[in-house]
Amino acid sequence: MGQDGKTDELPVAHPIVTQLSAEYHDKTTLDQTANAENAARHFTEAGNATNNAVEKLDRGPLSRLQAKRLGDYIIISLYHSDPEHPNNWPRKKKMLISFAGGLSVINSTIGSSLPSGVIDQISQHFAVTDELQLVLPISCYLMGYVIGPILFGPLSEHLGRKTVMLEAFIIYILFSMACAVAPTWASFLFFRLICGTVASAPIAIVGGLFADIYSDPEPRGFAMAWFTCATSTGPVLAPVISGFIGQSTSWRWVFGVGTFIALATLPLLLFAPESYLPVILSRKAARLRKETGNKNIVAATDNQKKSLRYILTVIMMRPYRMLFQETIVACVCLYSTLVYAIYYLYFEVYPIIFQGPDSVYGFSPGITGLAFLPIALGKATARGHTWVKQEEYRRLPLACIGGPLYSIAMFWLGWSARPGINFMAPIMSGFIFGFGIRAGHVEYMQEYRRGSFAFSFKTNVPYAR
Repeated sequence: MGQDGKTDELPVAHPIVTQLSAEYHDKTTLDQTANAENAARHFTEAGNATNNAVEKLDRGPLSRLQAKRLGDYIIISLYHSDPEHPNNWPRKKKMLISFAGGLSVINSTIGSSLPSGVIDQISQHFAVTDELQLVLPISCYLMGYVIGPILFGPLSEHLGRKTVMLEAFIIYILFSMACAVAPTWASFLFFRLICGTVASAPIAIVGGLFADIYSDPEPRGFAMAWFTCATSTGPVLAPVISGFIGQSTSWRWVFGVGTFIALATLPLLLFAPESYLPVILSRKAARLRKETGNKNIVAATDNQKKSLRYILTVIMMRPYRMLFQETIVACVCLYSTLVYAIYYLYFEVYPIIFQGPDSVYGFSPGITGLAFLPIALGKATARGHTWVKQEEYRRLPLACIGGPLYSIAMFWLGWSARPGINFMAPIMSGFIFGFGIRAGHVEYMQEYRRGSFAFSFKTNVPYAR
C-alpha cells in the first residue's frame, strides 16, 4: 500500500486485477500480493494492443482513472477519493446543481396551481358553464404526476440525470407556451396534462441527484430540506403570481409569465454537469474507445445496467406491488390522498371565500393570492421547529401533533369565513393548516421513504395526489 492509501500499480505487463462486482461503490480492497500472483498467472502473455491502450490511458488527460485488466477487457473506474468523483466536486459546482434542481422543482409545483387565480377568466373565455369542469386545469396537471415519475426515474439511471431533466424541462416550457395560446378548452386541458407529466421529472429525479453529489449526511440533509421546501412553496406562490397578473392583463399572460420563469431556470440546467456516476463512467469509456481504437475499454459500472425487460417487469411494477401488497404503504398513500385532496381543494375554495363580488369578502384576484401566504409561513415555521431537528420526535410523534392541527385548521376556516367576521380570522387558519401539513405529513413521509426501495415508495406519492 502507498502512503496515500491506494494500491501500488505494477508494471503494465503485470497489472493488478480488481474483481468488480455490481456493488461498485463498495470500498472493499483486495490483497495486493494475491492480486499480483493472480496477474502473473493469468496475464503474462497479454496482447500488445491491450498494453498500448493502458499506456494511452496513463499518458492521457484521464490518467486519474483507475484502469485494470480483466480478461481481454480494460475496466476503468474512479477511486472514491478521486477529484472527478461527484462526491468530491467543488462546493460551487455542487451549489450549481442544487440550485438547478431546486428551481426546476419550484417551476414544477408553481405550474400545478397556476390557473387558480384566473379560473374565472378561463371559464368565461372558453364558455365553460359546468362548475365541475373548473377543477380540471389543476386536476389534469396532477394526473401527469401519475404518469411521469414511473417513467423518468428509471430513464435517469440509464440516460443520466441531466439528460432526462433537461429534455423534460424543455418540453415543459414548450407546452406551457401552448397553454398560453390554447384555442379550445379540450386542447388547453391536454396541454396541461402534458405539462404535468414532464414537470414530474424534477420531483422524481432531484432526490437521487442530491444523493449523487452529497455523500455526507449533513449537507445531504440541507439539500433535501431545500428540495422539500421547493415542493411545498411553489403551490402557494402560484396564486399570488396568477392573481396579480391576471387582474391587470389576461389569463394567457399568466402562463406566459410561467414560461418566462421556466426560461430563466433553463440556463442552470444547461450548465449543470451530469452527476450520475455510472453514466459518467460509461461516457468516459465510450470516449476512450473512440480515442484509442480499443473496443474492449468498458466502465466498471456497465455491469449494473439493467435490461429493458427487467425495467418494465420489476422496477416499474415494484411501486404497484408495494401499494397493493404492503399494508403500511397502502395506508400512508391513502392518508396522502386525503391530505393532497384537501390541500389542492384550497386553491378552489379560497376564490369562493375571498375573490370577486359574489364571494364573502370581495377581494381582487391579487389580494386573494396573498391569502395563501400564511400557509407557506406555517410550513416554514414547522420546518424550523426544534422538534423537527430531534431524531426521537421528527417522525410519528410530530405527525400526531400535525394531524389534529390539520383538522382544526379546516374547522377554523369553515366556521370563520362569514360576513360578520374579520377576514384575518379565516386567513390565519392557513398558518395552522400549513404547520399541520408540514409537521404531520411532509416530515413523516420524508423520513419514512428513506432506505431500500425509497424510489418505489416515492413513486406512489404522486399517485396519491
